Amino acid sequence: MKRILLCFVFLYAVNNLYAQWVHTSYLINSVDTYVSNVVFTSPNGGYYSDYFIPEESEHYCEYDIYRTDDGWQTFTWVNGGGGNYEAAANIGDLIFLNDSVGYKLVFGIFPYIKKTVDKGHTWSDVPHNVSLYDIYHISYPAEDVGYYLSSPAQIIASYEGDCHLLDFPGEYYGFANISFINDSTGFVFCRDTLNNYVCIRTSDSARTWTGVLNQPNGQFRGIHFPSNNVGYMIAPGGLMYKTTNTGKNWQILPTGVTRNLNSVYFINDSIGYIAGDSGLIMSTNNGGSSWSSEAAGTTFNIKKIYLSDTSNGFFYAGASIFRKSSTGILDTVTGLYAVVTGNYVHLEWTAPSSGGVLGYNVYRNDTLLTTTPVIIPIYDDSLVPNGLQTYCVSAVYGTGESDTVCTDAMITYSIPEEEASVRIYPNPADEVIKIVSPVNFSHIRILNLLGQEVYQYSAPCNNLRILTTGIQAGLYVLQFTLENSTIVRRISIK
Repeated sequence: MKRILLCFVFLYAVNNLYAQWVHTSYLINSVDTYVSNVVFTSPNGGYYSDYFIPEESEHYCEYDIYRTDDGWQTFTWVNGGGGNYEAAANIGDLIFLNDSVGYKLVFGIFPYIKKTVDKGHTWSDVPHNVSLYDIYHISYPAEDVGYYLSSPAQIIASYEGDCHLLDFPGEYYGFANISFINDSTGFVFCRDTLNNYVCIRTSDSARTWTGVLNQPNGQFRGIHFPSNNVGYMIAPGGLMYKTTNTGKNWQILPTGVTRNLNSVYFINDSIGYIAGDSGLIMSTNNGGSSWSSEAAGTTFNIKKIYLSDTSNGFFYAGASIFRKSSTGILDTVTGLYAVVTGNYVHLEWTAPSSGGVLGYNVYRNDTLLTTTPVIIPIYDDSLVPNGLQTYCVSAVYGTGESDTVCTDAMITYSIPEEEASVRIYPNPADEVIKIVSPVNFSHIRILNLLGQEVYQYSAPCNNLRILTTGIQAGLYVLQFTLENSTIVRRISIK
């Protein structure tokens, strides 16, 4: 038995030695857009939601949901909603039980919950026989078994649409989050009448609750059970706790850090990871008795982490996804420089000396410009907006994407104020292109590089969604009339 254990620890150490975290993709590709949820469902699958609120509007909000099936390299738009005034909406919680079945809590005029069973393509109302007017967080431990936090101090238990409204004990308030690990056992983070931050537990489907842990430093941040009995919980200031009896009792674990912990994930009862502020990642192979630091490749606060094994996983930080690669750190490009001519920018760089590069991704202000990696180390960007633009280039390998190398370019080309305020996003586009302007535009056309028209819409409007279904992937020219002028923009369709 000792020989097996030593061999296992050695293999774990070797895997961690050669596994590195590398930047994989950006989730945000337009201004005034923010990520609201990131969900890791499998070694290659996941979802994220974002929402868009223009700076000039207090009454406009819309959301989109995207899916990935290739390890967060590319994304497919699967669902969206919202708009002006009463139609404005945003995703509160996004939960997936596997790659196909999921739930979304939408905040609009009133909150509502919808379910998908086909990877987000279609959504149906979740039935309920009580009011959902005051719900603000949901948890689904299994399909059609849900629990909803509801103001001021209530919880709704839903079994295939049959809902029961239950009260929390009077000594608790400020309910912040809810997490059920099976049909009957769950946890809620809240406060007690002594102003302690508390974790309370139920084992009878939310009928009764018992306080199991309290501390004064701040609200608990996350909880994860790799098995029915063993679980881990994190809190601000580097605090971490462990249970071996389904959460009835908890013991504090030493982490050696004081930074806030934001996410915890265990592959099994012994091997796990914690992530936190300022790029903190730590791993353990002995159930949290000791921890080893890992280089995250970023100083952003890490919000969520997921591992399928010790060599493969993802985390979300700074509107980006990072992937754990077992091939080591990937060489970057060198010598990147920009030449500006009017509102055109010419980029050149030197390929990594290590070889093995499949192509290059080019970003402007964190927006991916290349729908597919360019093969040669040259890129020309046209019709660039005025102001300081930051260009970044990464090398793409068969095992992932290298860190980016960046340079700045200042554009001072004179363009009308109305044209500068038009927003066209996302670009590159997947299934929809959105055009938003403070004034009406009209005579919208999309032309391919041969000058052939593939789309046209003539009516005046100031907010247009163009579905790209039926338009082949590639580069196109978008034309429209604005204030008696013809505006031309380059767009890319995936």
